[in-house]
Amino acid sequence: MLRSNDITTVNLKVFGNVQGVSYRAWLRRKALELEISGWVRNCSDRTVEVMANGRKKNIDNFIQFSNIGSPNSKVKKVQVAIIDKEGEGGSFPSNIFQIINTISSSV
Repeated sequence: MLRSNDITTVNLKVFGNVQGVSYRAWLRRKALELEISGWVRNCSDRTVEVMANGRKKNIDNFIQFSNIGSPNSKVKKVQVAIIDKEGEGGSFPSNIFQIINTISSSV
């Protein structure tokens, strides 16, 4: 059984050649394999943003995968921001990880 103190939420900002190379679909598959919920989207600045919620050990593995990237991507760096500290997470429905619409800059 999943205890609430095992859950954490992070926001990732992924830099590099990560758009148009199946990075989001690849990362979604990794999230589902690791039982992580949340979302991934392209940003207008050519980065990818991720919100991920799950067991701390799975989130740690997910962050490692996000640094590797899909076969055609070239990840330069991943910024990690902890949204919910360990034990305060659980704000996403279980096992739903979506690719959501691109966020565009306001002009």
